[in-house]
Amino acid sequence: MNGQSSPEFSALLTAQQDFSVCVKCAKESVDTDAPRVDYLYLRFKEATPDEAGLAEIVYHQIVNYAIPRKKIRELIERSQSNPLDFSLHSKIFEEAKRAFIRYDSKATGPMANIRYGEIGEVIAFCVASHFLTAGQVAAKMALKTNAEMPVFGLDGIHVRGESDGTITVYFMEAKVVGEAESGAEQYAKSAGGFDNDRKHKLNEQRIARDLSNFDMFEGALREAALNYFDPYGQASENVRERFVGVVVYSEPLFGTKIPVNDATPLDAHEKHFVKSFESLFGGFKSALEKALKSHSAEPGRCRAFFLAVPDTGELKKRFAQQMANEHIR
Repeated sequence: MNGQSSPEFSALLTAQQDFSVCVKCAKESVDTDAPRVDYLYLRFKEATPDEAGLAEIVYHQIVNYAIPRKKIRELIERSQSNPLDFSLHSKIFEEAKRAFIRYDSKATGPMANIRYGEIGEVIAFCVASHFLTAGQVAAKMALKTNAEMPVFGLDGIHVRGESDGTITVYFMEAKVVGEAESGAEQYAKSAGGFDNDRKHKLNEQRIARDLSNFDMFEGALREAALNYFDPYGQASENVRERFVGVVVYSEPLFGTKIPVNDATPLDAHEKHFVKSFESLFGGFKSALEKALKSHSAEPGRCRAFFLAVPDTGELKKRFAQQMANEHIR
């Protein structure tokens, strides 16, 4: 540390009141773990995991994820002159929706809509905002010129200022998969590639400097924030980089239920799931550690969130239905 105070990055943070209720943590990692692994799952409404609620909550976050903060702030300022006119809000919401790949309702088979994974990117945004308390600096969605054209690279960059004046930068990548082990392997491959690819890192730092939410800051505050992402500057010595994978996967244990009746406590169903879910944690972490080693990734710079849902295919469909507003029968 060189005595430099950290800029106030909390202005970039989006509070996640709804997401924090819908997605729960069964086991949280500690800062001495390497890698850090956190296990998340959907809340239950009696015996039913709230997959529909998650799709709706994530849909409500698409503007926060895909639209730059400066544009959102300008919208709010413009709307103050006519607070009863919500057309500006509708326009920016439609702009966000246009950035997403379209869901193909006619596709069938195991590979159907495999590219329709952008719900995972928004979930990763929510995870970083809530569980990491890190504000978004940039999202790859903002780089799109064509909704159907995939943009390769990280899904998002988040940052958190620490009390000692350093900052932690979280490079986010989401995987929406059928099996947890498959997601762990895909994440580990990306982590190893990123960890050992200086050109990739420099490009992501360029995006953070040139195409980021830092443009909502002004003067010395903006300059201080940008200095952290100058790879040749002194402030870059005070940066801790972490590559974070959010693995959303289909968990069969949701199908193992206890009877529903008036004598069963409402929370018994969720407790039953969590008890079984906990038995999987050791296997998940072992699989991840093995994959990280095989791809030469540094475990101490890696963190994975496994989010268990009943069916990722159904989650994608529900999200697509929200995007379409379900106005056509």
